[in-house]
Amino acid sequence: MLTQRQWHVMRLRSTGITKAQVAKKLHTTRENITIIEHRTHENLRAAKATLAAIDELSGSNEVIIPSGVSIFEATSMILRRANVLRIKVKKMLTRFLLNYELSAGEEFGGIIL
Repeated sequence: MLTQRQWHVMRLRSTGITKAQVAKKLHTTRENITIIEHRTHENLRAAKATLAAIDELSGSNEVIIPSGVSIFEATSMILRRANVLRIKVKKMLTRFLLNYELSAGEEFGGIIL
């Protein structure tokens, strides 16, 4: 992901010192520090994109509600999964429940949310 040099530069920059000060401390030029920072940000963007792709492919953000589950248990299943994924769904879920028309009593027909 990041080279030792990139980590070192970013650690120094995070303390608030300027690129020129980092360059002087590392015996290089300010321009080189700019290039190192630019490549660091490119590497981080690529890593984030990779993680997002893996997350998307894993399908781990789905909640499968089996047929016959009560609307209350389904709600609990959705909230538990959202909590694990750190997704805030309280308002969305409330809206869903208010808009959902129960055609088969209080049971879902086996849906994926």
